[in-house]
Amino acid sequence: MIDALDLKTATIFTFSSVILPVAAAITVVDPKRINFVSIVAGGAAILVYGVLIFFLFRAYRIGTWDWRPNLSTLVQYVDDANVTRETLAEWIGTECQTSIAANFGRIKQKTEHFDMAICLFPFEAALLTLAAISLVF
Repeated sequence: MIDALDLKTATIFTFSSVILPVAAAITVVDPKRINFVSIVAGGAAILVYGVLIFFLFRAYRIGTWDWRPNLSTLVQYVDDANVTRETLAEWIGTECQTSIAANFGRIKQKTEHFDMAICLFPFEAALLTLAAISLVF
């Protein structure tokens, strides 16, 4: 799940970083057409992009996790002849619950930052679209 969040974070960063220079290239085609709306929308898009990058950085920065079950302890349990399958399954289940409980706050924080970045992405795209359209009309 954590790797999936990091992959989505990288994807949003890639898309938001690509559309910014594409919109800038459109404005360079005919600099005489630059007007107030294109300047305001482009400036707002750059501002939104900065906030989006801030939230992506905060989401990506969270990376200290409590990994359980511990593999060396698991090997010891498997090698121990006195441990039944039920005991082993119970231990693994308990360790997984402990891991989820220990990581819950960080996962929640990571998803909140990621959600903010995802919410900002359409605004950036819409503002850049508005800036580009204002150059045509």
